[in-house]
Amino acid sequence: MIRAATPQDIRPCAELLVRAWRHAYVDFLAVEAMPGVQERVERLHERGLEDTYVFEHDGRIAGVVRVQALTDEAGVGELQTLYVEPAAQGAGIGGRLHEHALDVLRGAGCREAVLWVWSPNGQGRDFYASRGWRPDGGSGTWLDTPAIRLRRGL
Repeated sequence: MIRAATPQDIRPCAELLVRAWRHAYVDFLAVEAMPGVQERVERLHERGLEDTYVFEHDGRIAGVVRVQALTDEAGVGELQTLYVEPAAQGAGIGGRLHEHALDVLRGAGCREAVLWVWSPNGQGRDFYASRGWRPDGGSGTWLDTPAIRLRRGL
């Protein structure tokens, strides 16, 4: 079941994010550079949970997604976060969260969406490419790792 995140979800989401990062990014990002659970809890408290949704299964959070309409590009939203519990990857949770996120952005009046993905993250890039995301020329660096911006129509 996909539902809006609540304050009670902050710690479980933070723990999931830490596990997911360590699973997905260990090949190109040092574990010491990755935010820990407490840092993630603090960030989630600071940012709030608006437009954050969780996939709950048997009372446990198995995935999280966050979107936001951009203020500097009219009609464009951003898929900011999409992570699935490593043990649950491949079960369709990521695809369901992805579709939910796009539906939320469409409902907010967005016609396009962007997201950022680390260049060496082949699994993530493949996931998004299979769902119609394409590089739009945007690039940058985050945590000393090159990233590219992907875009798709809604």
